[in-house]
Amino acid sequence: MRKKTVAAQIISIVVTVALLVGLGAVGTPTPAAEASVTSAGEAQNAIGTGRAVAYSTSEEAIADGPAVYTKNENVYARLSQDGALREAYTVNAFSVSKSGAITDHGAYDKVQNLTDLNEVKVAGDVITFKTDRDNFYYEGDIAAAQLPWKVKIAYTLDGKKVDADALAGAAGKLDIRITTEQNTAADPIFYNNYLLQVSVVLNTDKCKNIQAKDASVVDAGTSKNINFTVMPKKSGDLALSADVTDFEMDGIQIAAVPFSMGIEIPDTSEMTDGMTDLKDGIGELNDGAHELSDGLAALSDNAGEIKNGADEIGSGLSQISANKGSLISGSQQILDGLGGLSGGLSQTGAGIDALHGGYAQAYQALDGAMGGFKGLSPEQLGAIGAYLADPSSDQTAVALFAPLFADYVNALTAKGTYDATKPAFAAVDTQLAAGTDPANPTLKDGLTQIQGGLAQLAGNYATFNNGLITYTNGISALAGGYGSYDEGLAKYLDGVVEAGDGTSELANGTQELAEETSDLPERMDEEIQKMRDEFDYSGFVPVSFVDAQNENIGAVQFVIQTDPIKKPDAADAVDESPAPEGFWDRLLALFKSE
Repeated sequence: MRKKTVAAQIISIVVTVALLVGLGAVGTPTPAAEASVTSAGEAQNAIGTGRAVAYSTSEEAIADGPAVYTKNENVYARLSQDGALREAYTVNAFSVSKSGAITDHGAYDKVQNLTDLNEVKVAGDVITFKTDRDNFYYEGDIAAAQLPWKVKIAYTLDGKKVDADALAGAAGKLDIRITTEQNTAADPIFYNNYLLQVSVVLNTDKCKNIQAKDASVVDAGTSKNINFTVMPKKSGDLALSADVTDFEMDGIQIAAVPFSMGIEIPDTSEMTDGMTDLKDGIGELNDGAHELSDGLAALSDNAGEIKNGADEIGSGLSQISANKGSLISGSQQILDGLGGLSGGLSQTGAGIDALHGGYAQAYQALDGAMGGFKGLSPEQLGAIGAYLADPSSDQTAVALFAPLFADYVNALTAKGTYDATKPAFAAVDTQLAAGTDPANPTLKDGLTQIQGGLAQLAGNYATFNNGLITYTNGISALAGGYGSYDEGLAKYLDGVVEAGDGTSELANGTQELAEETSDLPERMDEEIQKMRDEFDYSGFVPVSFVDAQNENIGAVQFVIQTDPIKKPDAADAVDESPAPEGFWDRLLALFKSE
């Protein structure tokens, strides 16, 4: 199998540099070996034909018993330009601390000793050999390799998908998309623990306006090295673009090594304390939202009563406004009545004087009317009455005495009435006398005070009446505008109901938020620990890629490269000559291009 790689590209990959250094050491035979091998060509022919060539130490001279060693596997793979696997082989490097026999395992279709001319025995997937060297190398071509990653590479030129073969010498806007994902047919330990470094080298004379998101771009003379990184347990979706002319490109390189990075996790105590404060704040917010919701719910429940009360107020205002005229008219009558009452009391004082005088005159007139008949006995008065009533009596005398007798009879009747009411008249007379007596004006003074109070009351009521007019006018204006107020109140109460519904939802939301964040500090600590664990690969123990039976594995690393995109010319024509079979040619073929 012929291996091709570019020396400058391999040097750019750290893991390959280590391998080159190791191989350089292998390529120096011991002085004894130089004496035993007549020429490099003879050694090459010996490996190619299987002839034994003596080295300083023969396999028979190595002591029996197992060797003590550590094994590193360096896996090399070549992909097509679209990412399909073409071939893979492994350089197995043994660091030997005690010489002896080594048994290794691998499903190889070809095995080559890269260290000396001793025999490497192959029986199925078992490889055995003896060595007394500090470092021993052999190469095995993997018959049915399953890399831990599937790689796909797609090319687009001026917006159209094209095959890589059509890109050599092309011009236009080139987009390259590289995707990587887990190959479930391989041991997942490599996908879960290995970091991928994907490198693309573009010639800046042929590629302009290079764009590569999430990549590091390094200038290297006339080239730009574009490096992407894919973390363990992650799929990669990598893209770059450039304006190209006469396009060519070296193969895309992918290196995979165990992830190891010293990451210092900062002190997160302040952050977790902040999460605690946030949790407490959300709890207070939830309490406030529930209080607000409860208050609005109560207001919403009373909205109907508030609206009914407002309607009653509006109805009352309307009634007051409708009865405004009657109210003002009645108040005016009260005002007029107070004026009349005050005037009547003024006349009452004069009437008291007139009443007293009239009583005295009536008493004197009564006494005078009875004066001519006072000395007559009842019998005499009866006889006079009978005479005056007898039609046969002298009518002249009757005409003369009848009026006088009638007056007497009336006076006598009045006197009887007077006698019956005399105590009351006496009391009245006493009071009237006291009230009209200038020395004791009690009644008149009282009436005067009442008159003055009524006059003041009438004046104050006039002020009240004016205020009543202003008030009723204001009520009318208020009643006229109350419709707008009532409409606004209705909208407000509708808004209260909606706000109640909204705050109820808010309270439900804050309740859910409070419940979800109740363990926020603890969850944050868990997430921080997960991040620590995600980047902590200190517990990773390397295993063999070739065969799980292999022991003492120190390291396994992958170097993967795609075919380049080159214009065909004489210098790059494919060499169809047989692959070199000599030891040194095989060794050098690892670092030559086809």
